[in-house]
Amino acid sequence: MADPKTRSRFGQAVMEMLTDPVLEHLPEAMRPGAGPSAAEEWIKAREGSTPIALVENQEALVGLLFLFHPKDAPADTPLHLGYVFGEEAWGKGFASELVAGLMNELDKGPEQMLQAGVSPGNPASARVLEKSGFRLNDALSDETILIFNRTVGATF
Repeated sequence: MADPKTRSRFGQAVMEMLTDPVLEHLPEAMRPGAGPSAAEEWIKAREGSTPIALVENQEALVGLLFLFHPKDAPADTPLHLGYVFGEEAWGKGFASELVAGLMNELDKGPEQMLQAGVSPGNPASARVLEKSGFRLNDALSDETILIFNRTVGATF
């Protein structure tokens, strides 16, 4: 992302992927602003989080997966998992495959708690998490967001 041309192409690809139907299920913090600098501002807002995967199909960006600790969160805050996929990727198993693969890798490492939030209007995303071993945390969920947790890593 240090190369301005690469960063610009990535920003353009993200903006093309974030259509109105995709944005409908994203939290406000993941939505881009408006105007000519919207893509750059969106990228800057994600700096510091760890982009785990850029999913491309025929050289087009179709999805992103992030693993991060929320900014200014206490040290014992679970690691957060986030992902977003463009409309053309919906229903094709990209999210399920990517999350399952990440869980397989994280299960090889130290024990830690993961957390992911899903809009109640997005049952497909909730199903992706459930298939990878996440469980709904009723205590943290409400009518605006469903919170899912999963422990990964070695348990001795």
